Amino acid sequence: MNELVIAQLGRSPLGETEGHESGGRARGAPARAPPKSAMNELVIAQLGKEALKTALLVAGPALLVSLVVGLIVSVFQVVTSLQDQTIAFVPKVIAVMVVVAISFPWMMQVMLRFTTRMFTDFNTVVRQLT
Repeated sequence: MNELVIAQLGRSPLGETEGHESGGRARGAPARAPPKSAMNELVIAQLGKEALKTALLVAGPALLVSLVVGLIVSVFQVVTSLQDQTIAFVPKVIAVMVVVAISFPWMMQVMLRFTTRMFTDFNTVVRQLT
C-alpha cells in the first residue's frame, strides 16, 4: 500500500522525485526543509498514543478486576470440580459493575482531561497538519 501512495505522489521510496536524480532539485540549489508529511505523521502518532493511553487508563481497572475475579473463580471451579461456564460470568459482571461505580468519578476526570486537551490544542494540531 505504501508503494502505491508513493507512486501516486511521484516519488521513489527514498524520497527522490521521478525524473531527477538529485531529489527533485536542480544542481546547486539549496536543500529544502523536510516535507510536512513527516510532521503530520508525528502529530497523528502523538494523538493516537494519547488516545490509547487514555483508553487503557479508563478501561484498566475494570479489566484488571475481571481478570482477577475470573482467575479466582476458575481456581474455585478446579478445586470443586464444577464445570459450569456460567458460574464465572455472574461474579465477573458484579465485580466489574462495582469497580466501575467506585472509579467512575476518576474515569470521568481522565476522559474530561483528555477531551479538554484535544479541544484546547485543536487549532495547533490543525495548523501543523496543513
